[in-house]
Amino acid sequence: MNAANPSTDSTTDSNTTAPELTIHEHGLRELWRLFRPNLVPHRWRLIWGCSFIAISGGVYGLMPLFAKALFDMAIPEGSIALAAMIGGAFIVTHALRLSLWYLAMRQILLIQEKLTFALRTQGFRRLQNLSLRFHGQFPSGYLYQAIFGNAIQSFAGCMQTVFKQLSLYITALLISLISCFMLNWVMTLVVLVGSMGYVAISRFLSPRIYKRTRESVNAQNDIADYIVDRLRGTHTIQSLAIEDHVQNEFETRLWPAQMKSLAVAKQTFQLNICSESMGYIVTAMIMIFGAWATFDLGLTTGELVAFLAYQATFINIVSTLTNVWGSFASARAGMDQFYSLMYVPDDLVNEQATENPAELETEKLTPLPTPTHAPPHAPPHPTPHAPTRTHMPIPMPLRGDLQFHDVGFSYDDQQNVINHLNLTVPAGQTVALVGASGSGKTTVANLLMRFITPTSGRITLDNIDTRSLPLRDYRTLFGVVLQDPYLFNESIRTNLLYARADATEQDMIDALEQAQAWSFVSQLPGGLDYPVRDGGQGLSGGQRQRLAIARCLLLCSRFVILDEPTSALDLESEYHVQRALDILFQQCTVFVIAHRLSTIRRADRILVLDHGRVVQDGNYDQLATQPGHFQNLHNLSNYQTTP
Repeated sequence: MNAANPSTDSTTDSNTTAPELTIHEHGLRELWRLFRPNLVPHRWRLIWGCSFIAISGGVYGLMPLFAKALFDMAIPEGSIALAAMIGGAFIVTHALRLSLWYLAMRQILLIQEKLTFALRTQGFRRLQNLSLRFHGQFPSGYLYQAIFGNAIQSFAGCMQTVFKQLSLYITALLISLISCFMLNWVMTLVVLVGSMGYVAISRFLSPRIYKRTRESVNAQNDIADYIVDRLRGTHTIQSLAIEDHVQNEFETRLWPAQMKSLAVAKQTFQLNICSESMGYIVTAMIMIFGAWATFDLGLTTGELVAFLAYQATFINIVSTLTNVWGSFASARAGMDQFYSLMYVPDDLVNEQATENPAELETEKLTPLPTPTHAPPHAPPHPTPHAPTRTHMPIPMPLRGDLQFHDVGFSYDDQQNVINHLNLTVPAGQTVALVGASGSGKTTVANLLMRFITPTSGRITLDNIDTRSLPLRDYRTLFGVVLQDPYLFNESIRTNLLYARADATEQDMIDALEQAQAWSFVSQLPGGLDYPVRDGGQGLSGGQRQRLAIARCLLLCSRFVILDEPTSALDLESEYHVQRALDILFQQCTVFVIAHRLSTIRRADRILVLDHGRVVQDGNYDQLATQPGHFQNLHNLSNYQTTP
């Protein structure tokens, strides 16, 4: 769809400050409830993989018994043949274990990538469906980090650790304990008492790791936002020659964030050191009690060696499980951030529609439909529970009459930006919105596009409340041309296909010709395949405007919103853009937001807004002769153009 963000002066419409995203600390059960739908499609593959790993872990738990057999059987008998048989059995057993491990890890790694894919696509879809009001509050760099940065990365690492090591070592621990009890229950109790120390250490330090990780994640999000913001402002930074100042500011912000990451590493390392130290203490206890058991309880040398081997195994297993808990604490902080974003309250439900504005305010999560262009073998996307809403189809045939019925809107629920707006716009009419900055012009456009929802009143299309219409279908009726239109970092062809995916090359050429753009596109290297670079930097402002108009023409929009379309252009570019607009005006209903009166002289109707109210309504000639705000603008325009 060709609708872009028509909010170039939205900051002037709202005096609110951007809030911080509240990170909800989810309990383990709640995280499991949220994440479980992602696992269900892969349950059999997961069970298969974890079963193989569990069998491998059970074999791992039997390894010390080979040392016992060597010391209690082969060595006392002086039999090399028996020793060779024990060694051969050891190799075969390990080969079997590693084969099972390999087969299992192929499944686990595939599941990891599928789950990461599912979370990232769900997060990206959620960001696309959140309202412009939300995106105006939270920086894009911060949101990027929440979906593609630390949150998902830490989760992916933990997921592999859990699947790979948890099922392995839990089984190994169970088999090891059974084997130890069969060898000598007294020595086994010594091992168990020592193992309790690991649990105590983990319980004490893991909450600290979780807290430090949350602080680090938030700090890294802020850094990502700073970098994205300053990279976008490179032109301004260089024009002001403040590179050194920005660099110093960046370093000042970066170091505290690095220190927060260091705090996480220190806390994790402290957990590892304490766990390893506890292992040495338990080993010393086994040496002492093992010698006593050998003297007084008849413990054989092979059994003592086996217990020492099992203790080494226990150290490895418990240390690994402790590290898994530390990794889980880090992942939990990331998932808290991810799901807080996924369930952040928003004032607009972009997948469903409702007749009740209050219900829109309390909606928690937009359903996540399966993508239409998923890669081969892409995992299915579970949809979190959301209320089922009914909506009406777009009326056909569509007349295109728009009405505002006592519409009010407030960004902060305190001061209204739009006040009791009543307005009827018949199909095919060109309406200009004029007023000082902050008068509500862009807010009216955002309300029309359903980027925001009225706090009172309603907007109707052919007498149907627009909130009861499917949002995507409704928005495809609109095209938008901004003062500085955004072009994606793709070819001209791809940018046009975003407006209409089934457009042929001839369709695109026809639209470009009508938009007065084919003359320069045909001269570019590659023509339609010319890469416009990030934001359209490879083109001039007038060329970007004409391409944006071509998108509207290609989309066959019924309604067009023009937000200061010629204010930043030179006379020649304005001439070409104005010719393109003349063609566009013939085909649809047009809303023009403008300060320059040259853009609106041919408008059928001019609405003068002041503090969210229509204070004047008429055509250009009528308003130019009436005392008021528009006449002042008209006189000022004539004064500026007089030699």
